[in-house]
This record gives sequence, structure tokens and C-alpha cells, in this order.
Amino acid sequence: KPFTLMDYEISSDWKHIARFLIPRQISKSTQYAFADFLKVATKKREDGKRYGNLVFPLTIPGKPTIVGFEERGFPNKDGKSSYNGLAAGSDGTHGLWIANLSKQPIEQSRHIYWFESGYDAMSYYQLNGNDKDLNNAVFVSTSGSPSQEQFKGMLNATPNAVHHLCFDRDRAGQMFCINFALTQYGK
Repeated sequence: KPFTLMDYEISSDWKHIARFLIPRQISKSTQYAFADFLKVATKKREDGKRYGNLVFPLTIPGKPTIVGFEERGFPNKDGKSSYNGLAAGSDGTHGLWIANLSKQPIEQSRHIYWFESGYDAMSYYQLNGNDKDLNNAVFVSTSGSPSQEQFKGMLNATPNAVHHLCFDRDRAGQMFCINFALTQYGK
């Protein structure tokens, strides 16, 4: 089934969003910086039960239409999410979570920071928030393994930007960096 926003009740109420972030020790200043780029999406199941997740809306670079959600469940008492994944029907091949803190048109962006998840992006910002350039940067999540189409889409939309690859330092993260370089140079 293709992704549709009609399947969800969307909330931008910060009290609902903060409930997901506080157990992960995301600071108030980081919460405020990313406030415009987070939602809580509630879906009603066929059995009548409702469940909500923190969502990082996915869009295709340069286009406003939401093509899916990177979803995170409510954290348990240890601060770990009980669920993470993509909403059913999400276009995870082309869609990215794009948090444009600069509020400038994306094609004017000077710095793009790439991450495997929205939480990784927020954590990086929190740890490095004293760098004033981050307040004018664009943070991108690939919702897991980045695709060549995601790389191409953002590279085409931001031709003059410097791209900072902030993937995990494991083998997979190293491969993501190699794939980015190959894509950037048309290989």
C-alpha cells in the first residue's frame, strides 16, 4: 500500500513530541532547533487500538510533498526506542528527512550534514551546538542505509554545498561514505 498522510493523525504539539525526546536526553535547545521538523503521527489499527510514534517526515530534495516517515517508538525506561523503522509505503529510496535550520531555500545551502537517523543528527547538533555554522546548516537523515538516489537527489538540489558525512564509523558507515564519493563523481 502506498504511503498516505490520510492514514495518520499528525500532531505538532510540543508536549507530545518532547515525551519522546526527554528520555533520550535531547536538550531543550536542541529540541527547539529541530521543532519544525518533527511530528507525532498516530495511526488507528484495524482492531481499534491506536499507536503513536515520533516521526521524521521524509521528502524528496526540493519538493515539499511528504513521501513517508522515519518512525521512532516511545523510549523505554532505559531510553531506548521500542520500535524504529519506516512507515508502511514510505519512499525510503528517494525520500530523506531534511531539517533545514537555515530556513533558506535548499539550493542556497552551504553545509549539508548526513546521518543514518534523525536522532543521530540531533545528537550531533547537541554535542557541537556551540558551532554557530550549525544553526545555518541542513541536517539530513537517510533512515538507515542511504541509497544512490538519495545521494543524487541532494547533490543535485545543493550544487554549491559542502557535504559532511556523519555516518557511523562501522563497516557499513565506511561503505556509505565510499558510495557517496562514487555517486558524487558520477561513478
